[in-house]
Amino acid sequence: MPLSPATIAARLLSASMPTLPSTLAQLERVIAIGDTPPRIVIDILGTDPALTALVIGQANAAGCATHRLSEAVVHNGLGTVLTTARCALPVTGAEQALIKAFWAQAYLVSHLVVVLAAVYRHRLRLAELWDEEALRVAGLIHDLVAAFVAIHFPEAHARAVARCRSAELALPEALAEELGMPLPELAQRAAQTWSLPEPLAAVLGRWREPSSGGPYADICALVQVAHVLTRAIGFGPSCDRFVPAFDDWAVARLELRLGELQALVDRAFAIADDLAL
Repeated sequence: MPLSPATIAARLLSASMPTLPSTLAQLERVIAIGDTPPRIVIDILGTDPALTALVIGQANAAGCATHRLSEAVVHNGLGTVLTTARCALPVTGAEQALIKAFWAQAYLVSHLVVVLAAVYRHRLRLAELWDEEALRVAGLIHDLVAAFVAIHFPEAHARAVARCRSAELALPEALAEELGMPLPELAQRAAQTWSLPEPLAAVLGRWREPSSGGPYADICALVQVAHVLTRAIGFGPSCDRFVPAFDDWAVARLELRLGELQALVDRAFAIADDLAL
């Protein structure tokens, strides 16, 4: 039976963000040293979509309107950043393997989006707010809701995975039916609950349908294409066995040509190698 909107809202409000114990241990170690350069902390957070969203959301909730991780870290202070990270849920066992798969794909998307923006910026209208750091944050957190659902709605997720294995059904569609709510709508609710700023909320909620992204449609298109490319080369959770299609609007907006796809795939593989993923 699909969940009620009230149940979903309560879970978003009360459930802790998932994180990897190794990431939390890294933060504990470097911040405990004292006088740690913020850049080191930013680099660690920049591998973890959940902690990145938490830190940026906390800064925005405190009145610092920013979509950049560096500004959020400086505003919050390292002590508060560590306290925030300690509120996350360190996952173990099978859940840890699942989160590692989500995080690896997100980290690759965060770097691939920067490359795509450099290649296609002349075909798009990307506002100045989308500098390299902002692009990486957008790519990093784009599919955070799918990971959140896997950890905090395990029964619905397990049923959706089982349906995908027994029928020609993509996981996002199966999850929407099991939850009683499409992932884009759930993502919009999550962005509001997590106090994410408008640009990141738009990416979180609209990247699957970039044309609905309004003033942020172009960045949503880049993220959608980057997501598909990373899935095509084997990144992402193994429970989702289908590679999604490129969004038609995104392809038209980027003027993506068939002859460019092999070069993009090769570039994605190269970035993955450089990042040791």
